[in-house]
Amino acid sequence: LTNECIAIMKELWTNPSPSYHSRRWSFSDLLFSPKPLQRPHIPLWIGGSSPAALRRAATLGDGWHPSGVSPEEFSMGRREIRELAAAAGRDPAALAWSARVEVEIGGGPSSARASGRSRVPGDDADQIAGAIAAYQSAGVEHIVLALNSADVPRITTVMETIAQRVMPQFRQKG
Repeated sequence: LTNECIAIMKELWTNPSPSYHSRRWSFSDLLFSPKPLQRPHIPLWIGGSSPAALRRAATLGDGWHPSGVSPEEFSMGRREIRELAAAAGRDPAALAWSARVEVEIGGGPSSARASGRSRVPGDDADQIAGAIAAYQSAGVEHIVLALNSADVPRITTVMETIAQRVMPQFRQKG
């Protein structure tokens, strides 16, 4: 179902006279606009870490964006996606590599939601930087740090710490 929806989106975004026919959906002779500015279409980063998600990222996606995986799990998934993409005749080097990582900031609902998932402790800038470096070593090019909590003052403090003490360590030079 998801693969078919991706095919439909790509058809709508790229074809001046889109048409699509399957068991579930059928359309033709319609107009669809505006078309995306990006060519050939909006980049599709595929989420998830199931075998189906890895296959989808390798064959239909422009990138992979799992949530809650450790750096080691990311590295293994990235390796599998690269192999699957090459086997499908796609250039693995053209894929983007992203991850969503929970930052444990305490005092809120993050702990309950993140149980059993990979988390980064939010109490120490050095620990956050170390975790980001581990994801970077695993091949992550883009990282989303999820600051999930109902405690807005604590979120603000963690964001300030990340901006002032963590981000400068990862800025590209020159």
